[in-house]
Amino acid sequence: MEDTEGFHGGQGVRYEVRALEDRPPTVNIEQPSADAFVTATAAVPLRILAKDDLAVRPITLPVAPAAPGKDEAAETRVPLYTGPEPAAAPEDQANAESRVGESRTVDHRLDLGPLKLQPGGHVVLHASASDYKPSETSSHFRRLTILTTDQLQERLAERQAAILGELGRMLKLEHESRAQVTGLEIQVDHVGSL
Repeated sequence: MEDTEGFHGGQGVRYEVRALEDRPPTVNIEQPSADAFVTATAAVPLRILAKDDLAVRPITLPVAPAAPGKDEAAETRVPLYTGPEPAAAPEDQANAESRVGESRTVDHRLDLGPLKLQPGGHVVLHASASDYKPSETSSHFRRLTILTTDQLQERLAERQAAILGELGRMLKLEHESRAQVTGLEIQVDHVGSL
């Protein structure tokens, strides 16, 4: 082979080039794992996991508050992470070929106090992540419903009562099972078999 400058080369050297699809990132809100009830001044712990086959660029938290009985206001994007410009190259060729990509976990505390929400209101949020293509992906939505401190304590007391009731039921089942086993042991001792 000869290029336009007259350089010769390529004899006996073979290169394999494979084009791989750049898939969009994935993003999930791991905590809270479901919708939740909180007070208006809560600092809600969040854990977001974003993954990309190459690299994650930004991770944001779009937050939309709503007053009681109203629709959500426009989203405000809270920046959680910004990747380097330009994207960092893989550290070694093996990493580039195996496409390990990037997995990034972000822990954040969302302070609801500045939103000045009233009981009966709510906040809808989701996580958003992009790669360098850019392809953007969003997580499932989470709804944080605002309660008064008394309402939240009542909910917690109800849940604790339900858990205690279930524990009592399990304890009763365990006692009944133990009584049956004891009866069988006595029978085996007297008769010699079941």
